[in-house]
Amino acid sequence: MYYITHASVKMANKRYSRNQHDMEVVLRPDSEVTKCTDRPQILSPKVNFEFVRIHNLQSFIDTEIDVLGTVIHIGEMKQLKSKTGEDLQKREIQIVDDSGYYVTVNLWGQKAKIFPSEQYQHVLAVKGLLVRCFQGTISLVSMTSTKLLHDPHFPEADALQFWYSKNKDKAFKSASVNQVSSFKEHRWIKQLKFSVDGHFFNLTAMISSIFIENAVYKGCLTCKKKLLVEKDGDLYICSKCGICNEYKYYYTLHMELFDFTGTVHVTAFDDCAQKLIGEQADEVAKLLIFDRDRYQSSFKSVLFKPYMFRLGAQRRGNTDCSTASAKTKQVYFWSVKDVITMPFDSYCTFLERTIEHMSSGIFIEK
Repeated sequence: MYYITHASVKMANKRYSRNQHDMEVVLRPDSEVTKCTDRPQILSPKVNFEFVRIHNLQSFIDTEIDVLGTVIHIGEMKQLKSKTGEDLQKREIQIVDDSGYYVTVNLWGQKAKIFPSEQYQHVLAVKGLLVRCFQGTISLVSMTSTKLLHDPHFPEADALQFWYSKNKDKAFKSASVNQVSSFKEHRWIKQLKFSVDGHFFNLTAMISSIFIENAVYKGCLTCKKKLLVEKDGDLYICSKCGICNEYKYYYTLHMELFDFTGTVHVTAFDDCAQKLIGEQADEVAKLLIFDRDRYQSSFKSVLFKPYMFRLGAQRRGNTDCSTASAKTKQVYFWSVKDVITMPFDSYCTFLERTIEHMSSGIFIEK
């Protein structure tokens, strides 16, 4: 806490301010800032929050916001190096609110060091997080001024805790910018050969088949890596985290998609697969053991239905040993980043526009 004298209070210029305050303090050349030495005699100012619900974060990209959520994941603290060689500390946590969406919060510095593991499944109020978006995924980043309030006591927090206690076993959605419904980056399967590494695009297609034998696997609770089973199934080992006492089932769906131009094999990981199937992998894994027919039906129900996929292209080297001098071919790996049911209204508009371009000679596909 500081005393500030000879400063001006003005209306905040929203063009250069990331916070939501209407007023700001502007320091002048003759302004004085002195540390408050009689702090114990002064009552702590009440922290006022203006919470943004997680499913609305896409409207606040690059803006400073407040958020209220229940902690559903606490990652390990990581030691990093900045470009200047400075030691940095980072910890990722995930929070969910009653919108049914969750978001990753990146804590830095001292906040990453001291974040308590006991906060798991407890309510957390945070003031002053920066909203970031990378390749459609939204995250929140702590700053020096960020304030964390553990187990707050106000009506919104109590209501959230009650909601979470009733819904903690449900599948939550990841906060993201809805890029999958856009036709600006649309491709047909035949056009995928023109893609480049790291490129993202949308694809309208149906699923012709899903390889269901290894569709779910036992994974580490911390990093989601597949666990090795030892001692007749009594011991689980993660290649990254070591011995695990518990596990969770996750999806890895290998699928074949098709449209009128061809077919392509893609992989959908846990979040996207769960969104597609409509059930958590734990529930589907039970069917694999106790009801094989229902297990198969869980996957058959999504076949030959129109979807819109958000795909990412990743190039991998593949050595061809069939020739005398082995050559490395470039093979693409396609991963599903998001999926929605076909938005027919916008799809019809897109097709009409495509037909117009073809008629005028603008759109040429070879």
